[in-house]
Amino acid sequence: MFGMLSSISKDFTVIVPDQSNIHAALVAKARGLTAYKANNLDEVWKIILGEVQPRTVNYNAVKSQIKRKEVASYVPDLQAINGAARAKEAMSIAVAGGHNILLVGPPGQGKSMLSSAATKMLPDLTSGEVFEINKIYSAKGLLQENEVITSRPYIEVSHATTEAALFGGGAHLLPGEISLAHRGVLLFDEINLFKKDIIENLRTPLEQRKSIIQRVAGRVEYPCSFVMIATMNPCKCGWFNHFQCPKCGIIVISKNQCEKCWSELVHKCTCSKTALKSYKDKLSNPLKDRIDLKVLLSSHDSGSRQKFDFSTSTIQKRIAAAREIQAERYKNANNIYCNADIKDDHQYQQYDSLDTDVKVYLNTISRKLDITPRQKMRLQLISRTVADFLQSKKVRKEDVHKAIFLMGLDNEYCRQL
Repeated sequence: MFGMLSSISKDFTVIVPDQSNIHAALVAKARGLTAYKANNLDEVWKIILGEVQPRTVNYNAVKSQIKRKEVASYVPDLQAINGAARAKEAMSIAVAGGHNILLVGPPGQGKSMLSSAATKMLPDLTSGEVFEINKIYSAKGLLQENEVITSRPYIEVSHATTEAALFGGGAHLLPGEISLAHRGVLLFDEINLFKKDIIENLRTPLEQRKSIIQRVAGRVEYPCSFVMIATMNPCKCGWFNHFQCPKCGIIVISKNQCEKCWSELVHKCTCSKTALKSYKDKLSNPLKDRIDLKVLLSSHDSGSRQKFDFSTSTIQKRIAAAREIQAERYKNANNIYCNADIKDDHQYQQYDSLDTDVKVYLNTISRKLDITPRQKMRLQLISRTVADFLQSKKVRKEDVHKAIFLMGLDNEYCRQL
């Protein structure tokens, strides 16, 4: 009902069943249309003939009856997640600019916890976004008559998720999980274990921010603009590049010798080179190019001991401020809401420009890193997001350096992903 009502212009008058008066009141208040409620078809007919005084839906009368439907379950605070400083910072930048992110690490390191925390890092929904989300959930049949979604969706899918469930379809052309995550977060847990054709079919929705379902019954477009978070283990056993001391048992990353007892470390990974390559190569290069930030998340990483002791509410305020900067920058653009929506440098230059010294530095470091033109563009955009997050009007060299660090371009393993 919510979806149908939302498509009606303010010049129309609608009559809804009594049990739908809450959704009607919300839409009437937001859109300025006139809505009456009726108990049965006899009352509808009498309203049309003018034989009874129509009962107008009243938002103030029903607002106490509205049940807020939560799409996300328990969401941990960032301060409840120990360590993971680099991953937390990368997640903050990803959310601030709408960038896709890949978290790589052994099992049990908090990849899923950090992913769910991202939902509360996003700014509060605007009234327009509330309408978009509720229309999708109404089309799916997931809203009761007194339910309204007012928070960001968090959807988690695994490699057991079917193509129909993910992209939508069926006899009634219903939206899939990628649309249910609209304006929120979509987590692909162990993304490299998904079927190859499913992963390949993600490319178009990620690029166009919409899901097109076309069947014999017809054609429907659903929006699917979300922050994509993907997770994976670094290898099949989960311990690639992790070394353990045979004496004290300490586990570290990329070290030759134990700093505690000076014993030679043993590689914990039991995967062969062939198995390691096969595991990483399950992600196609086109999809890898659409994942902007790649971060190692491991409690055994010395970088994870850096401090990032900010609460979710503090980070949300910074992200909201960064999103406001982007909203102002792209206010005259069509379908551009955040930095991640920019397609190429030509489009970027319509709304922002780099100082000459930064442009030279970006070109030089891109050649040194030997990255593709697409990666260079993503580096430029993430540098812009870093600057927005830090409230800097111009992109600086240090912003580019931070972007390289958070994109994993300085990490050989992450560069291969």
